[in-house]
Amino acid sequence: IFFGVLSALLSLLLLLTECALPFPSLPSAAVSSVEREYTAAENLLDQGQYADAAAAFEKLGSFEDASLLLMYSRAAIAAENGDYPAAHAAFSALGDFLDASVMLRYYEGRETEAAGRHALDTANYPDAIRLLTNASDVYASLPSFRDTESRASDCLGALYSRGRSQI
Repeated sequence: IFFGVLSALLSLLLLLTECALPFPSLPSAAVSSVEREYTAAENLLDQGQYADAAAAFEKLGSFEDASLLLMYSRAAIAAENGDYPAAHAAFSALGDFLDASVMLRYYEGRETEAAGRHALDTANYPDAIRLLTNASDVYASLPSFRDTESRASDCLGALYSRGRSQI
């Protein structure tokens, strides 16, 4: 009886272990191919080639965290295309995954900056001052991230230039 129970437990353990392996039915050469595709997709993401990265992660399906990286890529695409609400929702849902919280903050700054520049262009100076100052503050809170230093300076510079032209 003892050996029967032990044998059943070992069989169950083996079954559970096999279920936890990625793509257990794929031969090792196929897994290596998938891993290479995953690494290539990660490289595209690192280079900011979000559309290509999204396409590559979509092909990978549920391999490792490809679905999260697909969501991240699509959020970046949305933000770069000015669809800030979609980007905000996706980056918020990703939480602490990669630098999603930093990306969320960065694109909040970009959205605020766009609204401030529009206010400046339409001579709505109180809103322009508030929005561009806020955008500059957001960028300043993200030192050394992408182009935040130049964007912070450009926001304040736009206000200064407009003010000088009004004198």
